[in-house]
Amino acid sequence: MRLIDYMRTAFGAQELACLAGEDGSIEHAEVRIGDSVVMMFDARPEWPPTPGFLRLYVEDADAVHRQAVVAGGTSVTEVTRRPGVHQAMEYVQSADFFPGTSVITAER
Repeated sequence: MRLIDYMRTAFGAQELACLAGEDGSIEHAEVRIGDSVVMMFDARPEWPPTPGFLRLYVEDADAVHRQAVVAGGTSVTEVTRRPGVHQAMEYVQSADFFPGTSVITAER
């Protein structure tokens, strides 16, 4: 699955499960990124394109942002420092996702 491959390269994800249907589409997949488990599945052909978003808390948002871009993502915004709950955020769009799909990470 391209998304799992991207998450492995960009975020060091570990694949926990990947269940394919009879048609080969992914019916359920799970990866672990840090202490979080992320679940995903393939969209059905009859569904409209829908962006997916992922928010992660990471130790070094700048390094993760660079790593996500090196892995094939496109930087949508640079890391932004914000006071409050999320100290830093950046948006990265994977080249393999649906158009408009973004990955969001936040620094702890």
